[in-house]
Amino acid sequence: MATALLSYRHENKEHSACVRALGERLRDAGITVILDQFANEEQFNRGGPPDPSGWAGWSYTQVDVADKVLIIASAGYFRVYENREQPGVGLGAAIEAQRIFIQLFKQKGQNHRFRVVVLADGDESELPDHLLGYHRFYPNSRPDDCSDLVCWINGGSSTAMLARAAVLPSAVWPSEIPDYEPELADRIEEFTFFRSLIAGATPQRALLCEGLAIWGNQS
Repeated sequence: MATALLSYRHENKEHSACVRALGERLRDAGITVILDQFANEEQFNRGGPPDPSGWAGWSYTQVDVADKVLIIASAGYFRVYENREQPGVGLGAAIEAQRIFIQLFKQKGQNHRFRVVVLADGDESELPDHLLGYHRFYPNSRPDDCSDLVCWINGGSSTAMLARAAVLPSAVWPSEIPDYEPELADRIEEFTFFRSLIAGATPQRALLCEGLAIWGNQS
């Protein structure tokens, strides 16, 4: 089961509630969600991490252990990401953001684990330039984006996509022509196989053909 860290900044109660709602939606889709709100309630009994390094150490570690990391867009998050915030402000988000920044730097832009998620209009207004080239998800405003996000986290096998595939109509194969006799010498076995393949009666679904290439006009 894939794990996803929701890396965000506690801008206000409304923003934090939106992040939690996204975490719950991802959980419903079968994702193991790493979120400080869930961890504090379910693992730490609302007392914070027992480790001496506290939330700082917890935040740093989660960026490394998660399969995928979702950067929840907000102006405050991007300020700490680019080290433009006042010292001592947004420490948890800053630790995660700087860890993400360093990993992207070390990977020379090869980004397989990090994506920006935009939950509300305007949240991406201060998006750093070097994140502009990566795909962004808008699960609250684009109908298919939540399913696509789950698919990306899972590596291409979201339950929603599988459900949609289950209701797609089956392929309609053409009927065989039993009385057709090809004008081919000693190729009855090959033609019989080809005819069955075209009709969808074989496990194979593709046939590679090789023939003589003729260029130009023939007189």
